[in-house]
Amino acid sequence: FELERVRILKGKTEAESVFGITSLGRGEADAKRLMELVRGHWGIENGLHWVRDETLGEDRCRVRRGQAPQALAALRN
Repeated sequence: FELERVRILKGKTEAESVFGITSLGRGEADAKRLMELVRGHWGIENGLHWVRDETLGEDRCRVRRGQAPQALAALRN
């Protein structure tokens, strides 16, 4: 499916087209259902991953060896 996004940021309008793949059949993949799925995904992204990435600095963490990455992820959870 194709989704066109339009946003206004600091008075400037930006538009982009993004594409998605679903395992839903044509009868199940109407526009309403696809938007529910896309919005649900972004709800998780904004509610959980953004907090971990920005507030806890998870993406900037340089720990890569042994059990330390898993231990830090458990602490962040």
